[in-house]
Amino acid sequence: MKRLVLFACLLAMVSGVYAVTQYRDFKSAEGKTIRGCIKAYDSAKKMVTIERDNKRKSTVPLAVFSETDQAYILEWKNQEGVRSSSKFKISCDRRVVKNWTEEEKGTITYSGGG
Repeated sequence: MKRLVLFACLLAMVSGVYAVTQYRDFKSAEGKTIRGCIKAYDSAKKMVTIERDNKRKSTVPLAVFSETDQAYILEWKNQEGVRSSSKFKISCDRRVVKNWTEEEKGTITYSGGG
């Protein structure tokens, strides 16, 4: 169990780093290309914040992008819960089980494994 929790913590940290550095080429509806990564998407205003490879941020309307990139941005937004630390929290702290009452333990069983 401890290994599983440690693995989940490491996976969350690595995926957070990967999401930050995932640059790609976005095309506008007119065919111009810009290299950057998505930082935020406001679905109410349909505005996308892009960080270009020179670290400058720009907020532009979703309609500026090609249909393929619009679909990519919307899919990115759908997966936000996995990337968001406020929506996907993993706690690796240790708790003292011996002080719990029988009522608090509920159906916790110990199998003898690590």
